[in-house]
Amino acid sequence: MSCALSLEAGHTFSHATEGDPTHKHNGENVLAWHFITDKGHHYMVEADGRAIMYDGATRNPVAEIDAP
Repeated sequence: MSCALSLEAGHTFSHATEGDPTHKHNGENVLAWHFITDKGHHYMVEADGRAIMYDGATRNPVAEIDAP
């Protein structure tokens, strides 16, 4: 999923770094996957049938796609 989000954002995926099961998203603990692209650190979460990519530094959304 991180590769697909990176492609959607126009980034080149490099590698995954870790999963964080304690990440808070909309007040709930969710699994966030952290990864590196050619534009730095990002993370993704799945919520409401969507996969959302966030910038690791600003926490701003970068891309969103349907989650299978």
